[in-house]
This record gives sequence, C-alpha cells and structure tokens, in this order.
Amino acid sequence: MKRFAFVFLLLLSLGLFPGWSGVAGAASFERGQELYQLGRHDQALAELRDHVRSAPDNVATARSYALIGRILTERHQYAEAILYLQRTPTGIRSPEIELLHGNALVATGRVTEGRRMLLPLIDESLAPADQQRLFKALTNAALAENQPLFALYYLHRELTLSADQQNLLQRARQLLQNRLSDTDLAEAAFMWQGTEIGQDALLQLARRSLARQNPQRARQQLDNLF
Repeated sequence: MKRFAFVFLLLLSLGLFPGWSGVAGAASFERGQELYQLGRHDQALAELRDHVRSAPDNVATARSYALIGRILTERHQYAEAILYLQRTPTGIRSPEIELLHGNALVATGRVTEGRRMLLPLIDESLAPADQQRLFKALTNAALAENQPLFALYYLHRELTLSADQQNLLQRARQLLQNRLSDTDLAEAAFMWQGTEIGQDALLQLARRSLARQNPQRARQQLDNLF
C-alpha cells in the first residue's frame, strides 16, 4: 500500500495525471483568491507564486498569473507584474491579463507596446473598475506620445465610469489649458458640445482670444458657451 502511494505521488509530481494537476491548480487559485478577498495579499501571493512555479500551462495557471498581476498592480510593482504576466502563453491569455500587462507596460515607459496591447480591449466586456484602468492607461499612453486630443477622448470615456468626477474634470482642464492647440480646442468643443469638457474648451478658446486682444472673437465664443 505504501509503495502504491509513493508511486502515485511520484507520477503526479511528474505530471502524468493531468486531470489531478488541473484540480490541484484550481484549488491553489481558489485559496489564493480567497486570501486576496480577505485582504491577506502577502499570503495570497505566496500561495499563487508557489502554484505557478511548477504548474503546467492551463486555465488555472492563467488565472493565477492574472491575480498575481492584479495584486502587484495594486501595489504599483509594475516591473514585477510584467515578469509574471508575460509568462502566460498566448492561447490562454484572458482580456484581464492583456489589460494588466498593457497597463504595466505603459507605467514602466514601454508606451507603444502597452498601447498596442490595450487598444483591442476597448470593446471587451470588462468590469467597471477594469474599464477605468484601461482608459486611464490609454490616457497616459496618449500623453506620453504627445497626442493630447486622444488623451482627452480616453479621459472622457473614463469620466463616464468614475465616481471621482472632480479630479478627472480638473485633469481635463489642465489638458485643455496647457496641451491642446487652438485647432484641437475647437475640435474638443465640437466633439463634446453640451458637456463639461466641451464647455470648458469654449471657455479656453475665449480666454486665448482675449489674451490676443481679440475681444470680438472672444465674445462670439462666449455666446456659444452660454
């Protein structure tokens, strides 16, 4: 009996029973997820890291990579998150992994690579918090690539999802004041007419007209604003 148990454990450790390996992987992920939900993130990381260290590539492993990436992202440990997320094979990568990976790439300065990974996720059915993370990362990527009008577009998308309206509107105002050309301001006023961002764009245009001593043009823009 002892010999049978020893042989069984040996075969299991060698991966000769993939079904049992999958069950063990799912159990490891569930323990890690439970610890994460309880706020015991250090223990969750230890459980998940131990699982992926020797686990075969399967869905349970991909879910473990995703949760590791999420915990490290919440800690702003983006470089370490990339080390785990990039190990997930293409065939089992989920939108969640693509989001966390792309976000971490943008945060570590690999902007073009990260943006390329994030753009296809715009039409994915992500959780609201992940949608916010997506548009925030795309805003940062657009700013890093000196595309402020695109940044404003992504920020507006984030605005529709966030409860923190005032901080996002303040960030939009800074973009309108400091990063957009007159042409882009006029485009923003047209694209988002009737919204806070569109109204602010008209106000910034009027201010610039006054600064250039063109009160008639400023009056027209203020008439449009009111």
